[in-house]
Amino acid sequence: MNGLLKHLFTAVLCLLFTQLIAQPTFSITPATNAVNQGSTFTVDFRVSNFTNVASVQFPVTWNSSIITYQSISNINNSAVPGLSMNSFGLPGSGNAPNNQLVISWNHPDFAGVTLPNQTILFSITFQGTASGSTAIEFNENLPQVIEVLNPNGTSLGFAGNDAAVTVTGTGNPPPTGFTLTLPDVSTMQGSTVCLPMTVSNFSSILGMQFSVNYNATALTYTGAQNFTPLLGGFSTGSVGNPSPGNLTFTWNDPNASGVTLPNGTVLVELCFTVAGTGSTMVSFSGTPTPIEVINGNEMEVPFGSESSTITIGGGATPTGFTLTLADVTTPQGSTVCLPMTVSNFNNILGMQFSVNYNATALTYTGAQNFTPLLGGFSNGSVGNPSAGNLTFTWNDPNATGVTLPNGTVLVELCFMVNTSTNTTVTFSATPTPIEIINGNEMEVPFNSESGTITVGTVGPPALTLTLADVQSM
Repeated sequence: MNGLLKHLFTAVLCLLFTQLIAQPTFSITPATNAVNQGSTFTVDFRVSNFTNVASVQFPVTWNSSIITYQSISNINNSAVPGLSMNSFGLPGSGNAPNNQLVISWNHPDFAGVTLPNQTILFSITFQGTASGSTAIEFNENLPQVIEVLNPNGTSLGFAGNDAAVTVTGTGNPPPTGFTLTLPDVSTMQGSTVCLPMTVSNFSSILGMQFSVNYNATALTYTGAQNFTPLLGGFSTGSVGNPSPGNLTFTWNDPNASGVTLPNGTVLVELCFTVAGTGSTMVSFSGTPTPIEVINGNEMEVPFGSESSTITIGGGATPTGFTLTLADVTTPQGSTVCLPMTVSNFNNILGMQFSVNYNATALTYTGAQNFTPLLGGFSNGSVGNPSAGNLTFTWNDPNATGVTLPNGTVLVELCFMVNTSTNTTVTFSATPTPIEIINGNEMEVPFNSESGTITVGTVGPPALTLTLADVQSM
């Protein structure tokens, strides 16, 4: 009898141990994050033992006085059907506090999903706002219960590995008010360059108007494109060009309720043909349209702006197929995304090439904002076979050849900046050889310009509008 009880006890222990080992595990990586105040960083949410899962819910919390939520990226809806932005309860949305995010996902057919270990479900970008330490943690002490269910509705258990963040330095604190930003760029004479206008602290905005000025001798305005779909009614009719050198912007919320946008949202891209040499600026102003930004309380909020400097090199527009990665300046510890733009993308049937980076200086975090103008060009077109190497392959699914406007952004490549010194991201033929084929099935010349990441202290003041500098061929 004692022997039987012993065997039963051992069997129960083995069963419990097996269940513990096999339960789904969610890990926040990197587990340790050192960040400069004012810099951004991105953490991935990875899974292991994710077997036959049909439903997931859990809250994540942090100290919002030390780090602030910026955005969600890398949502893995190709592996997890139905996972989208609608699956997340975001900080500050509705009655949600600023230190909490909740994910709630169910398979559309409540079928089971099995994923390889270390699969990324999604990523979150934060910004260090004050010196101190905080955990980014799975929180079991909230009304939103943690649960992972199989298709039968049976709990599979949950194991969570939290992350730690330490923010140091006085740095440049993030903007505390409404901010628009246009980047600085370098380009060649005769090329077309498009400046993305991004926002920070776009919170409960009811309406806005302002002007942008440029040197009409050095630049010819060609139009605005890629208006954000998150701002209802903001379109080509919102932008005027009453005279050479002057652009006007006017927008009012059609629902009269006030709109909030995630930091880093691109409102619109402003495109110019470059005629001059040297450098020229694109700047915000109150002429001819006065500056006014109104929030949901019908109160005017401060407006700040950072102008864009376009540095122009001599020479003519490239005569062959050309890819360009932008030069950027960013703090150590931040996440930076390099837009890859095209020139002379004429009747292209297929392309393949490689991009190399210093894996000690940079950590690749993913590709985003694939152009919708290139059918079939998506996450599956980009590989990261080893640290320091990216591969690109695309073929026209219609086999007819595609032509894109000069300055089109094919994709943005994002990296975490680990180094304190400058580093370069370059095009190459290793590991994937370079080959560009046109609609006549002839190989065309390949031209490229590398992107230089200058590591330094950057950041607009509070309530700032910034026009970015962009690099293009």
